[in-house]
Amino acid sequence: MDFIISVVLAIAATVVAYILIIPNYRREKLNGFFRWIHDLFNFKVLLLEHILKSLYILATFFVIIYSFCHLFTGAGFIDFLVILIGGPVALRIVFEFIMLMIVLVRNTNDINKKLK
Repeated sequence: MDFIISVVLAIAATVVAYILIIPNYRREKLNGFFRWIHDLFNFKVLLLEHILKSLYILATFFVIIYSFCHLFTGAGFIDFLVILIGGPVALRIVFEFIMLMIVLVRNTNDINKKLK
C-alpha cells in the first residue's frame, strides 16, 4: 500500500513540477530556490562535478594516510614512497580523465548557448 501511495504522489509531484517549474518561460518568475530546482531538473547544474571533486579529495587523503599507516605496520620504505607519491598521481590522472568529459559537456553547452 505504501508503494502505491508513493507512486501516485511521485506522479502528482512530477506533473506539478512539469507545469510550474520545468518550462523555460517560467524561469524568470521563480525565486532563488525554485530557480535552482529549475536549473537542476533541466541539467543546467551538473552535480557530478562537485561530487567528483569531493571524492578526489577524499581519495587523495585516504591514500596519503594509508601510506603512513602502511609504513608503520612494518612495510618497507620504498613501498611507502611508491604509495605516497604514486597513489595521488594515479588518482589525479584518473580523475582528470573523468573531469575532461564533464568539461567537454560544459563547454559544448556554452557553445550551444552562444550559437542561439
